Amino acid sequence: NKNLWQNLLGKVLSQNPKVVGVTFYFGQNIRRPSKTLVESSVFSDPRIIWAARMDQDDQILFPVFKNVYGRNAGIINVNSDSDGVHRHFFTPDSHVPHFTNRIALTYHENNEAVVKSIPGSRSLINFQGPPSTYKRVSAKDILLGTTELSDLADKIILIGGNSSDQQLLQTPLGQMTLSELLANEIDNLINSKSIKLISPLLSTLMLILLLLLSIKIMSTYPQSVSLVFFFWIGVTVAVISIWVFDNYY
Repeated sequence: NKNLWQNLLGKVLSQNPKVVGVTFYFGQNIRRPSKTLVESSVFSDPRIIWAARMDQDDQILFPVFKNVYGRNAGIINVNSDSDGVHRHFFTPDSHVPHFTNRIALTYHENNEAVVKSIPGSRSLINFQGPPSTYKRVSAKDILLGTTELSDLADKIILIGGNSSDQQLLQTPLGQMTLSELLANEIDNLINSKSIKLISPLLSTLMLILLLLLSIKIMSTYPQSVSLVFFFWIGVTVAVISIWVFDNYY
């Protein structure tokens, strides 16, 4: 329904959000709209990022609303781990960035120095909370004018499904909609919250240090005392790890 979408996008854009991401794919699955509609001020607004898809042959399927260079579109595909759980963010090996990267770039005014991504790479998603952590607003309430829209100013808005089976994805924190999964990825990119593993060299040095400390304790104290020392060493390492994660991720 072109009139419904035009009305919905118009109301959202009128609140001056930073970026609006449409997670629905409008490509070969819909009747091609008229050139007038595609070029209308609403559908061609540079703040809107449209979902593109990558097929099984790694071909990019652009949405009908893409601009000349496709800079208002990003690949929406998400991949799960072998057990069907979504833990990682996969960057497509393509000249077209992922949907989340495109939104982050638009948010930072296309400053690639701020939003860095390596094609073909993957990283752990730092989930910011359980399902419904991010605020949801019903499209129906927006269209009927029964909800306050002033909170949308300077925000990133994702328009997506809620109860569709195709939109529900399994994560370590429970089932989330595609929009919620993407919101966590975007949050990681914009606020540099992605989980980064320490280098193998540093890990090795830390293990060697713990090993030397353990040998020193065992050679100096009785076994019962050594066990107490090991317990508190383990607690200390765990507390420090949790503190670092909570404060820096």
